[in-house]
Amino acid sequence: MDRKWTFILYGIVFWLLGVVMIRVLHPYFYGDLGMHVLFLLIAIAIAPPTLLITARLSGRTKHEMVVPTALMAMPAMLMDGLSVTLDAMGITHIYADNPLHSAYAGGVLLVAFWATLMFALLWHRQPG
Repeated sequence: MDRKWTFILYGIVFWLLGVVMIRVLHPYFYGDLGMHVLFLLIAIAIAPPTLLITARLSGRTKHEMVVPTALMAMPAMLMDGLSVTLDAMGITHIYADNPLHSAYAGGVLLVAFWATLMFALLWHRQPG
């Protein structure tokens, strides 16, 4: 399989893992602002290990992960946006049973995707 498609599939898998995490933890996640901020910080904290694991699985170093991270983030952010939209319209309940909680969940996943790309950019080195 083309390496590009591998990273796109990784992005879908990471999004699915995020959905499962949110569905399992949502009773704690939506309690108050403090808990929501904690989950935003956790989303940032899990970005470096996620990036390192992905680099290891793909046979790359952390310095070569900008393009693969962008390829992973594109489908994940698309699916995140569609999920929040469909939840807000009442068509699905992928993240939560009401639109506000769905927006909270989608926001946390977007922060996680952003943080992963931020670390990929920080660690990037040009060859040579």
